Amino acid sequence: MKRVVLLNRKHLLAATLGSASVISTAAYFGRNSLSIKLKTFGHNNSDNSTSSSSTQPMTTDINNNNNNNSNDYIYLDKDINNESSSQMLAEYSEDGVPSDSRTHLQLLRLAQYRPHDRLQVTEVAISAIANTNFNDHQYREIAQSCDYETALRLARIPGVSPKLFMPPLNTYYFQTNQSAPIHDFERFLLNLFKNAQNSGHRTSDCTKFFTKLSIEMLETGCHSRQLEDMVDFTDIHLHYHRRRSASEVNWVYLQAISQNILSSDKLQCQTLVNNGLFLILHYLRNNFTEKAVHDWIAQTLANLSAHREFHSHFWTTNWFGVLVNWLHSNRLEWSLPAAKVLHNLSQELDDHLLPESIYLLHPIFHDTQPKDFDIILVHGLLGGAFKTWRQCDSEKQYSPQYTRCWPQTWLANDVADVRLFAVNYQTFLSNWNIECNDDNSVTTLKQRSAQFLNDLISSPIGDKPIIWITHSMGGLIVKQMLVDVSESNDPRMRSLLDQTKGIVFYSVPHKGTEMAVWTPYLQRIISPSTELLQLRKDSQFLLSLHTNFLKLIRDKPIECLSFGETVKSCVIKRPFKWSRLLVPEESANPGVGDFHLLAVDHFNTCKPKDKTSDAYHRVVSFINHIIETNRPPNDSNNSYDKINVLLMSIFD
Repeated sequence: MKRVVLLNRKHLLAATLGSASVISTAAYFGRNSLSIKLKTFGHNNSDNSTSSSSTQPMTTDINNNNNNNSNDYIYLDKDINNESSSQMLAEYSEDGVPSDSRTHLQLLRLAQYRPHDRLQVTEVAISAIANTNFNDHQYREIAQSCDYETALRLARIPGVSPKLFMPPLNTYYFQTNQSAPIHDFERFLLNLFKNAQNSGHRTSDCTKFFTKLSIEMLETGCHSRQLEDMVDFTDIHLHYHRRRSASEVNWVYLQAISQNILSSDKLQCQTLVNNGLFLILHYLRNNFTEKAVHDWIAQTLANLSAHREFHSHFWTTNWFGVLVNWLHSNRLEWSLPAAKVLHNLSQELDDHLLPESIYLLHPIFHDTQPKDFDIILVHGLLGGAFKTWRQCDSEKQYSPQYTRCWPQTWLANDVADVRLFAVNYQTFLSNWNIECNDDNSVTTLKQRSAQFLNDLISSPIGDKPIIWITHSMGGLIVKQMLVDVSESNDPRMRSLLDQTKGIVFYSVPHKGTEMAVWTPYLQRIISPSTELLQLRKDSQFLLSLHTNFLKLIRDKPIECLSFGETVKSCVIKRPFKWSRLLVPEESANPGVGDFHLLAVDHFNTCKPKDKTSDAYHRVVSFINHIIETNRPPNDSNNSYDKINVLLMSIFD
């Protein structure tokens, strides 16, 4: 194994040839939280082997396609075409391609050359790079020479190799604005939280609580590098366990990070990024193997991508290769956040960014085919974008094609020209599960409605016809949003109502649920949450909401399809078993549109066994009917044939 060292006056990088893995990272910070684009062996544009004398942190403009930053580095091998370099690179050739072949760099130059009259060539060149098997050294050269825009396009192509991107950082020390680097991760975290604690002016009580608790634990040495599987990382908001064993305490640090990222005071999040959050996430990914921890990292990156000012950090800290791996993963907790990050990085307008609560299900790869409709999925109580929309659990052991997200796997193929989005939010059955509840907590249907409406109008949703697919409380939230929008004068919100063409209701308790009915004694024990209390049977709030909704759809051409349950659901298994028909027919039937009863319990009405299930095929027919009824006039086909002949002539 050979090693080449690249020196910069303020930075030291060690790159291992062969594996092409950067095993250390240099200082990432400065007053302006600037980062360098790490570069390893393979540049052929260096005329000056001396380092720049600048003492300021180096910056990389992601919009600048000029990669000639050679003055910032000492390249031990200046000319990649000379005999010694070719001999060295040949040692790492795996498939016999001649080491002096420059086709891969010619393709890269075509991909980076973007005149308006030759975009076809650019697209074909990018496709050729993504679908070609190169030698290791060719992959490295492309990764080191690629600009931000080209790398982003490559990352969103199905089947692309992660080798086309700089390897993820493997940090072994951290450096702040202090004089000496920090070799201890806990001390680095302590510095991070102290800076966050001193930065915000509108910090929530929950953010203050977890930040202060983390500082106290780090200062007293109460920490551990272990995380147990019992900790629930399925959502960016995490449940706090009262029993703090030594093996769980690191979760508190992650909760503190999450609270600061989602704080209403954006300065909190900016402070974390300025003090090395992206490197901390690399450290956690490198040092913790638990899938749950990686789930949290992926969702944290997705939330950071909602802020355009942080986009350059994904590139300069080498996250693209990781995102590509996650995007092709079968684990939704990785693929959906990765799709969201790459989507957001590709957007030029702020109002096209996906906010924290919305995930893109389809298309997750680059797709030039125009989409005419948006389908938005909203889960219910204790659900989530990563678990509600799976195939029936009973089919897991029998079906080799079992899917954890049937809208993404089935619906995207059976309904043409649609985008699929999923709303994700956290709910609680009991107040005992809520460790921190302050004035900023969102718990009621009205509060959920206001939050999601703000998220939706700040996203790319609203300029196309919309079909909602909802389960349980999710249907009530959609009804509340539409009623609230009908009373609004904001044209952006009004467009959500005007664009709504259909709603699917899976076991939605229009008139309340038996789940929220207990004796006074049992209610004191359970301490039901505010959102659960709102779902009580014959709740005046729900009855009033439904009346307003029915009035609304009389004036709007909104079609409805509803499903109800016929099997009791086991809600409590221990210490005693408690089963109920949670949403009876009289509550699940909205009295408008088609209604069908399913021979399943409440939780499985939205989990079809297969494509022949009523819960699925009726939805497909319903959606296709709405699309055909509301389809815009067919424009002329502006697609073009990709000109492979031109590329062949270039390399002839």
